[in-house]
Amino acid sequence: MGYNRSQINGVAEIPSSAVHNPTHVQNGSPSFLDSDGEDAEILKILDRLRELGLEQKYELPQILVCGAQSAGKSSTLEAITGIPFPSDKYTCTKYVTEVTLERRREERVTVRITAHIGRSAEEQDELNKFNHDFLASEAQYRLPELMQSATALIFRGRTENAKFARDRLRVTISGPNKRPLQLLDLPGLIGFSGEGEEAVEMVEKLTIEEMEKQCSTILAVISAQTDYNNAKVLTHCRKYDPDGQRTLGVITCPDMQGVSQAYVDVLCNRDNIPQELRELKMQWHVLRNGPKEERANRDERERGFFTNDDNWKHVPAAHRGVDKLRDRLRDILFSVAKEGLPKIMGAMRIRKEQLEEEIISLGCDSFTDDELRARFRAVIDRLKNNARDHARGIYESNILEFDVTDPIRLRSRIVEESEIFRDRLLKHGNTWNPRVYVTPLDPDHDLKSLYKKDDLAIKGLKNSVFENEGEEVAHVAQIIVRTRGQEAPGYARHDVRSEVFWHLSKNWKLIADWFVDAVHSHCCKYFEQAVPLSFAQTATERGFGNANRVADRYLQILFTKIDHTKCKALEELETLERERKGQPVDYIRRFEGELRRHRENATMAGVNKAMNKISTNTREERWLTGSSLAEDIGKHTQEQNIHGWAKDYAIAAWIHYDIVRDHFLTNVIVQVIERHFMRDIGGIIPEQGLSIEDLRELVRPERHLEVRKAKLEKELDMLKKSLDVLQTSWQTN
Repeated sequence: MGYNRSQINGVAEIPSSAVHNPTHVQNGSPSFLDSDGEDAEILKILDRLRELGLEQKYELPQILVCGAQSAGKSSTLEAITGIPFPSDKYTCTKYVTEVTLERRREERVTVRITAHIGRSAEEQDELNKFNHDFLASEAQYRLPELMQSATALIFRGRTENAKFARDRLRVTISGPNKRPLQLLDLPGLIGFSGEGEEAVEMVEKLTIEEMEKQCSTILAVISAQTDYNNAKVLTHCRKYDPDGQRTLGVITCPDMQGVSQAYVDVLCNRDNIPQELRELKMQWHVLRNGPKEERANRDERERGFFTNDDNWKHVPAAHRGVDKLRDRLRDILFSVAKEGLPKIMGAMRIRKEQLEEEIISLGCDSFTDDELRARFRAVIDRLKNNARDHARGIYESNILEFDVTDPIRLRSRIVEESEIFRDRLLKHGNTWNPRVYVTPLDPDHDLKSLYKKDDLAIKGLKNSVFENEGEEVAHVAQIIVRTRGQEAPGYARHDVRSEVFWHLSKNWKLIADWFVDAVHSHCCKYFEQAVPLSFAQTATERGFGNANRVADRYLQILFTKIDHTKCKALEELETLERERKGQPVDYIRRFEGELRRHRENATMAGVNKAMNKISTNTREERWLTGSSLAEDIGKHTQEQNIHGWAKDYAIAAWIHYDIVRDHFLTNVIVQVIERHFMRDIGGIIPEQGLSIEDLRELVRPERHLEVRKAKLEKELDMLKKSLDVLQTSWQTN
């Protein structure tokens, strides 16, 4: 049996193996009579952990003293501690009072304040200085005075609406007969307050917050004169500890008039226990707290009362009297602590690892100038080496976590874009389809791109479709007619072939521009993955804790360099474009051979045409004049001559197109892409020219991250110190 609550919202709660079960609470004999030294050490551990602020994150074992202002809480504390405590109706405490018993030779009382960690450093320092030590015999008048002084100090400078504080008043009572124990006295529950409903609500809120903690044992103090149906503390116990495993009810004032018989019945475990009390499932104890004048022999009078009173003498001895109550409370507190604290240590170690990882991820590192330069040089060298390898298609294991289609595989993406560029140039490079020219059969036409793109068309491409040869010839003839210059009538311009080729290959520049844009985009996306990878700090490589944020800032500088590289690539492409628009120079035998064959075929076609127009017996007579022969061949009129030139120029342009297109494709890949982007990709990466101020700006933490890191570091420091306290104590024990 035990607490089963797990870690919620990052706050680990004690998995309560420390069981608040009936057999555990009913046993009147203390389980650790010979272990006061160990129990005292546990109290020291708990005190130290609270001083470190651990209970703000983790629930620590504690016993809560709860009840109404008139229930007898103060007299119960006085009975347990042997020190007179001022009652709530006189002091109206507005904070939790921690009461600790410890064995010492001299009977003394120490009163001090532990400031809440939410206060400023100055306030904490001032409150923590409140520390007074005096003889136990002086407690009757010193303790009320000091509690009033503590209240004034805690609420100094607060507004009138500040009803309660999270600071803690700590009262330590020592003596040779004191056995280790610790209680938390909560402000008394009030049904009505002169300070208004707000004060009532705040007391209840504080009480409920502590009751809800699964490591809290609830010591519910109720006057025997109070109707159990009207006891607010029992209502809260029923709600926040429905199984009664963590609650011990303490009945006070059994010697007063108007005592409820139901409390006697429940303590004696009789059959006639009211259903409302039976449903509480909690354990019970009874104390007799007499008037102030009986303090000297208080315990003796109590024993005499329970021995002689006809009504209360039937209560089992283990459930009555302050001696047995102390034993029961010690048994509960230290069994919870001994089983719960080691489990807290486990949760704290896990949280410590989480904090260390998050702090590293936040970065906010501190560097000297030399350290920063060295660290930056290391990550840039790593980035350059990685980029050169990835540009060559050499991929190491550090990118295996990425998908095979990711930009980090730079050479793979460039190969794909090169194939797209080639396929697009082959399919859409010409602005019209060939009709006068039949491309020679390519014996390697089956060698296609491995990377296939469904749609190769791009916006802005020119593409005219001619149904037959005549339409294409008419189109070229129109170019000849509309671009005439100072040539003599009957002659065509010598650069008509160039003009036809320019029109035919006009799409090349647009397709190449798209290729450059695609490569530029891949390079940017590549560095978006490569830079954080190279800037990250690992177990074997130096880097930055806030690698992603530093990388984001560095990328803005790098993108400028990549944009500049693109501009240089486009300038190179513009050079190729000027060459395309220049006068064609064809000294390649392929051009001469194909053009000769086309002209020979054209001549033969003209002769056949002429021969088909006349009969055999009239052929010699008809060919006696050149005019008639030209007419039969189709080169007689001005229009016929222009169409003849147009066909010849179109064929020459197509032959030149096929030859130069392959050169253009190669030049774009080699001179534009490889030269400017891929061949020396490390040269794109900026390193020189960055001042120490530039580097400082790159690693500058953002304000909210600094705040977050400081908060995490504070929690981590608290965890480390708390773990040290626990580990040292457990190893010692």
